[in-house]
Amino acid sequence: MATQEYVDLDRNTLGTDYIPSEPVEFWDANRQFLSAGVDGHERADQLRRQLALGSAIMHSVAEGMYAIDERGRITFVNPAAEALLGSREAELLGREAPAMMPLPDAQCTQILPGPALVEVLRSGLTYRSEHALFTRQDYSVFPVAYSAAPIITDGKVGGAVVAFHDLTEVQRLQRSQEEFLTLLSHDLRTPLAAILGHAQQIERLVEKPGLERVATGVEAILKSGRRLNRLIQDVLDRSRLEAGQALLRLEAVDLVAVLTLSIAENIPAQDRARLEVDAADELPMIADPIHIERVMVNLVTNALKYSQPGSPVVVRAFRTGQHAMVSVADQGVGIDADDVPRLFEKYYRARTAGATQGAGLGLYSSRLIVEAHGGRIWVQSEGGAGSTFWFSLPVSGP
Repeated sequence: MATQEYVDLDRNTLGTDYIPSEPVEFWDANRQFLSAGVDGHERADQLRRQLALGSAIMHSVAEGMYAIDERGRITFVNPAAEALLGSREAELLGREAPAMMPLPDAQCTQILPGPALVEVLRSGLTYRSEHALFTRQDYSVFPVAYSAAPIITDGKVGGAVVAFHDLTEVQRLQRSQEEFLTLLSHDLRTPLAAILGHAQQIERLVEKPGLERVATGVEAILKSGRRLNRLIQDVLDRSRLEAGQALLRLEAVDLVAVLTLSIAENIPAQDRARLEVDAADELPMIADPIHIERVMVNLVTNALKYSQPGSPVVVRAFRTGQHAMVSVADQGVGIDADDVPRLFEKYYRARTAGATQGAGLGLYSSRLIVEAHGGRIWVQSEGGAGSTFWFSLPVSGP
C-alpha cells in the first residue's frame, strides 16, 4: 500500500490518501493462493485413490484380514475374514480383538493371542506365527498362520492389521503324505529286511579262503541294501520334520559311543579302513541316538563317496562349552563357493566333478535333525582342498 500527502504553502499537511499497490502484486498473491488450492486438491485426490486401492486389495485377497485401533477394538474386517470366522463385519466392529471370540476350551488360542497383540501395539514390531488356532463364531477351531503388523501414524502406533490364512487343507495333505510314506516305507522295508538278514548270514559263512568273490558280492548287496534303508528313513524323517511332527526320543547318550556304533554298523569294512577317529573317551549328552546316528552316517558316507579312493577321512568329536562338536573332514575336490550356501537345501546337489548321483536329501535331512535338536550344521570348503562338515548340539538337549 502506497501513500500520497497533501500540504499547503507553509508545508503543513492537509491530508493523506492511501493508494493500492500495483495490480500485478494482487494477481501474484491470488495466483499463489489458487496454486496452493490446486496442489491441495491433487494431494487429496491422490490420497483418495490410494485409499481406494488399499480397500480394493484388502477386499479382494484370499487371506483373512482385520484391523484394530490403539485400544484393540476392531475397525475393519474383510470378506475373507468374515467367511473364515463365520461372522459378519457388522457383528465384529467395535469389539475387542483378544476377547471377540469366546472360547469353550482354555487350551485354544483366541483370534489373536492377547499378549501377542498387546506386544504389537506396545513395541510397534511385527508378530508372526506359523502355528496357531483361531476360533469361529460356532466355537469350532481351525489352524492358521498369521502376522500382525502395526499401523504407524506420525511416528506413533495407532493400531494394527492382522492377516491370516486357514491351514486346514495344508495339514490334511500333510497327514495324507505322512500316511502314504509310512505305508511305503513299511512295504519297502519288509523285503529289504529279509534281503539284508540273509546277506548277513551269507557274509558270516563265506569268511573262508577261496570265497573272496562271493564275499565281495555279499558286501555289495549289504552296502546297497543299507543305502536303500537310509534313503527310506531320510524321506520319512524329512516329511515329519518339515511338518514339525518329528518325535525325538531324547535320552542320556554317549555321543562317542553313538559315533562308533554308527560306523561299525553302517560303513563297509573296506571303507572303515580309511576312517581316522579322533574323539574323547566319553561325551555324555541328551539326544535322540537314532537320529544322530543318521546324521553321522550321512556325513561319513558323503566324505567317503566324494573323496579319492584310499584317501583318509578324519572324524572328530569333542566338547566346547555347553556344546558337543562333530566334524568330518575329507581330502576330496572340495565344494564350489557358489554351492556352499545352498548345500543343505532340499534336493540340491553340488556340481562336484565326478560326483555320483544322489537324491539330494541326505544333507537336507541332516540339517532338519540337527536343528530339531537345537543345534546347527555347516561346511567349510575350498575348491580342490577338501571339505569339513561340522555340526554342534547342546549337551543339555533341545
